[in-house]
Amino acid sequence: MRRTLTVSIVSALSALALVGCSSGSDSGSEDDAVTSSPTEEMSPSAAAAEMGTDLGTAETSLGTIVVDGKGMTAYYFLKDTKDSGTSACSGDCAAAWPAIVSASDTPDVGGVTGEVGTIPTADGRKQITIDGRPVYTFAQDMAPGDVNGQGANDVWYVIAPDGSEIDDD
Repeated sequence: MRRTLTVSIVSALSALALVGCSSGSDSGSEDDAVTSSPTEEMSPSAAAAEMGTDLGTAETSLGTIVVDGKGMTAYYFLKDTKDSGTSACSGDCAAAWPAIVSASDTPDVGGVTGEVGTIPTADGRKQITIDGRPVYTFAQDMAPGDVNGQGANDVWYVIAPDGSEIDDD
């Protein structure tokens, strides 16, 4: 009886862990995410992901934009101060707007002409910056090419390859 109960508890916990791992924007394979959007729009970001770059560019409804290594749209937060070396987004903000990070002090980029660097995050990772401004993804963008965060609260904007904000107004 005790062994059956232990096995049942372990099985239940394993199932919960798998459910937790499968939720969010990282579910499915990278290929599934790329093929779920129009191929012509995602081929540049798919190429960036295949090359292992930290940042690349892709064509979207807003034109050519900066994307992370998985092809997800990159955003600026207007409450960040350029060249401050810190992010103004923490707590709930950071959960909704995850930092784009790199394993290196010199991120690998393709097609981004703005000056790329890093700043330390609160947990010791390296958040990528463009022209001294931290960059983020948006948790509600479900697939490469989504730009659901564009203009959110008038403080979140998609980034052009030269480091400028894309204002679609």
